[in-house]
Amino acid sequence: MLTNNSTIEIDDILENQEYTANPFSPELSSNRLLKISTGGSLYILKIYKKKDCFENELDFMYLFMNNKCKVPRLVKYSSINSSQSWILYEFVEGISLNQIKSQISSKTLKHIWKQVGKELKKVHSISVFNKAEIESNKMDFVNRLKSSIDNFSNHLDNKDASAILVDAIHFLRNNLSRIKKTIFGIVLNDFNDRHIIIRQRKEKWTFNAFIDFERTCFGCPYVDIVGLYLNALLENQELEECFLRGYESERMNIDDHCIRFFLIYFGMELCTVLRNINVNHYPFGLSLIEKTFERIDKLNEKLCTSTKKW
Repeated sequence: MLTNNSTIEIDDILENQEYTANPFSPELSSNRLLKISTGGSLYILKIYKKKDCFENELDFMYLFMNNKCKVPRLVKYSSINSSQSWILYEFVEGISLNQIKSQISSKTLKHIWKQVGKELKKVHSISVFNKAEIESNKMDFVNRLKSSIDNFSNHLDNKDASAILVDAIHFLRNNLSRIKKTIFGIVLNDFNDRHIIIRQRKEKWTFNAFIDFERTCFGCPYVDIVGLYLNALLENQELEECFLRGYESERMNIDDHCIRFFLIYFGMELCTVLRNINVNHYPFGLSLIEKTFERIDKLNEKLCTSTKKW
């Protein structure tokens, strides 16, 4: 089997067991995925285009498995020095949420999103650094945010510098200090409902696992939360509330201001640095910023009304 000019010897990986191998869900990954059946068991062989993605995913799969997170069980992997990087893991029964969500009842979706919130909180709560290391990594993350915000500003042409985009830049700069004060930890990064696997048992759909950890890193957990808003939660307040209740049962530690920060941050990224990749990024990013400012305005109106009553 030829891929990236290197030969993957599945016979060697499976120790000459009889097997069948078929391409698997190319929309789930930029890397090559093969679904392998052997001896009544199912596996996924993931063949990487980039070695650093392989090393990163391998490290975090071990970390999540050791912390009893719901992720695929790692079976084998290539050596670090191999010319071709791959991992073999147990096939996770089910289907990605984005493929089936339109066919699932509202009641079931609410239950699933609460489960997702609970499991994501477990991931975000994993401790891997001491206090000094956390502070060092936190400052690196915040400095990257600041640099990105400056880059967004530099990308604005005069014709693009509409009032709302200028306001968005000001909002990000004025509220960066809020991000510094929040809790940091492991984030899945580049996270959406494609990476959420659900399965059906006794005619009921339930959450089963998270997949794809190539870009997992240390950072602000609101990056993951807002990643889910972008393609699922922003337009559905009921699902949003179910997710947040699962993530934090009493919603005591959820900072809505940080959610709004990253909604605007990703909106600006779409309107500027990602605009050249796809022209459709601009209107989506602009809509995201507009909807977030509408949320802020409604909140301010509610606060003003509450103050007047007192």
